[in-house]
Amino acid sequence: QREDIELILVPANEIAEELGEKRLANLILLGALIERMGPLTIDQIGESLGRHIPEHRRNLLESNLKALARGAELAQSQGKT
Repeated sequence: QREDIELILVPANEIAEELGEKRLANLILLGALIERMGPLTIDQIGESLGRHIPEHRRNLLESNLKALARGAELAQSQGKT
């Protein structure tokens, strides 16, 4: 049995629908991955998004940050396997 693989269950599509936007599933998964593996933090990713998201997409920043946070919370709640 391999010891270098972790399994976390992330119902990204369901969470994205709860947040009101199916296209957020990828950011939910990214949040879970970052929380588990680093080396960056969710805050650092959020800051980077804030700096690089185009002006005409600024209205999406808050939902993107929420999606990252939900993925990270889910990964934390499952603990290390």
